[in-house]
Amino acid sequence: MKGFAKKVITIVLAGSLSAGLLTGCGSDRIDGTKTVATVDGAEIPLGVLSLTARMTQAYYTYLYSMFGSSISWSGMDEESGQTNGESLRDSILENVEKQYVLKAKAGDYGITLSDEDQEKIRTAAADFIADNTEEAIEALGVNEDIVAEYLELQTYQTRIEDPVKAEADTTVDEDEAQQASFTYLSIEKDEEPEETADEAEEAAAETEEAAEAVTAEAGEAAGETEEAAEAVTAEAEEAEAQTEEAAQAATAEAEEAEPQTEEAVEAATAEAGEATAETEEAAEAVTAEAEEAATEAGEEEGPSYTAAEKAQMVLDIMKADPEGDWTDALAEVDDSLHTRSDSFTYKDTEDEHLQNTFDEEVITVLRELAEGEVYDGIIETDSTYYLVRLDTINDEEATQEKIEDVQEELKDEYYEEKTSSWVEEAQIKVNKKVLNTLEISDYHTFTTTQGEEEEAETDEEEPAAETETELTSEADASGEAVTEAEEEAVTEAGAESVTEAAAETVTAAE
Repeated sequence: MKGFAKKVITIVLAGSLSAGLLTGCGSDRIDGTKTVATVDGAEIPLGVLSLTARMTQAYYTYLYSMFGSSISWSGMDEESGQTNGESLRDSILENVEKQYVLKAKAGDYGITLSDEDQEKIRTAAADFIADNTEEAIEALGVNEDIVAEYLELQTYQTRIEDPVKAEADTTVDEDEAQQASFTYLSIEKDEEPEETADEAEEAAAETEEAAEAVTAEAGEAAGETEEAAEAVTAEAEEAEAQTEEAAQAATAEAEEAEPQTEEAVEAATAEAGEATAETEEAAEAVTAEAEEAATEAGEEEGPSYTAAEKAQMVLDIMKADPEGDWTDALAEVDDSLHTRSDSFTYKDTEDEHLQNTFDEEVITVLRELAEGEVYDGIIETDSTYYLVRLDTINDEEATQEKIEDVQEELKDEYYEEKTSSWVEEAQIKVNKKVLNTLEISDYHTFTTTQGEEEEAETDEEEPAAETETELTSEADASGEAVTEAEEEAVTEAGAESVTEAAAETVTAAE
């Protein structure tokens, strides 16, 4: 699970949690009141880290399960030399340390918690403690004060984000950001035959060697037959030297045996011919069935074209009616063919935020077209055929959307750089002994169950804790590690889902 720790998302505590602990391996209690780290002298209780870690662990477990897979927290991360659980725990600690830095900086931006905020937070913390069993609370290592501190951190983190981002320089050159819109259709190339020319030559050589071996065996068998014939002749000559009566008897026996042999040969030949005929009939029957099946398939699926043939047919359709609706015509070629619309940065620019992600071959062609013009050719990349039409050179709506997207990127980058610099300047000390008492492994896992959310009746922002969430833990056997592709998909999905959850749950009361 390479790089997992770098992509950790802190899960927002959503209001009232309830937890039930199943005893088993890895279910040791922790002392959440102990200090796991200090940030510029401010103490971080282990319980805050534990609650954050268990929420995150539970959420990732859920996300992986969506892919029909599981995550091994006890599995080793080769890059870091730690288990996945240890990497997760240490990364979450870094996030929590950052939250304490943000809390300390909140005053610089005029951010405080009102008495009403504090009251709501204390109520949510008390509900959490009341809704959980004593055993579950001990497993998490939390009490009401720790849960309240956790919620305060979430609230400060949410409230400080916009004021910090407001400091960012979000200037975007509108001329450089100019977006052109286009319509395109892409067709994946056919896969090349797996057997290469070298492999075919090698197979032919093996066949030739096999033929030579068979010939050699046949020659050897012929030699043995000749030797046997000579031996029989010698025996016959010896028998001839015996008494005439014996010779005559041998001759009579030989004459009697000859017609029997001829009959046996004729019978064997007849059987072979019959078998050959049956084989030919079976082969003809199979061929007929295959041809019939192919005919039926062709009638059902229609004609089959190669990817290159489809691309040429699509090009002809687009050229015949550049401004038309090609839906019906494309369906006649292949009902899976559909055009799509997109936009790209029309002018060359060095601004990394305005770079095009489409294939450069496509962009180069589009920049040479006039509005409404269909490219008179097939654009070919390593894996795809493209057919394109330039729709609008200066799409104002797409340009404005691009500018807004870039501005958000600039804000996010500024926020990350600014807050990271604060963390670097802070004096942070970690108590490794206390940290190591928090174990994230396959033997003690947590899961969450979302309850129904209450509809908001006011636009007034609230401090963290409005929806109900159930947090449960259970002893579990080690699950299989997911593939790297699944991990990336889960991480991206987790980031998006958690961000949305944070926006809805951790809000500020004005």
